[in-house]
Amino acid sequence: MHKNKVWLSFLILVILITLGNIGLATYRYLNYSHLQSQAPLLNYTTEIEEVAETYFYVIVDYAFQVNGKIYPGRSYSNERHFLNRWAADEEVKEITAHPPKVWFDRQNPAHSSLIKKFPTRDVGSSLALLGLLVYFLWIGFRVGKTY
Repeated sequence: MHKNKVWLSFLILVILITLGNIGLATYRYLNYSHLQSQAPLLNYTTEIEEVAETYFYVIVDYAFQVNGKIYPGRSYSNERHFLNRWAADEEVKEITAHPPKVWFDRQNPAHSSLIKKFPTRDVGSSLALLGLLVYFLWIGFRVGKTY
């Protein structure tokens, strides 16, 4: 391995960033994979939250029933925001016209969501960072052998 302190510091930084990103991707993938079952909504309310002038979220408070027990939930998406209130109102109309089903964990029905989306961006960036880390390690060993 190349012994340059700047190079080693750079490698440590890349390793820490890669591990952090892999940890986040793993957490989000586990949340995704635990949502295995679906149930219909018993009741729900929607509200629009304005985070900034061009950043709106639709928040849905809902309840669903599993094995005779009613579970409450709240769902909103950081990835699905709207640029104006009109677009958020249209989403509320769509939810009202076609209520979504609730995704929940069979072992812990309190863990639920209206949105089940594979964390493609997190997994992809983790794989890309892992590839870069392997490449940088290969360069370090290659240069270390030569010099």
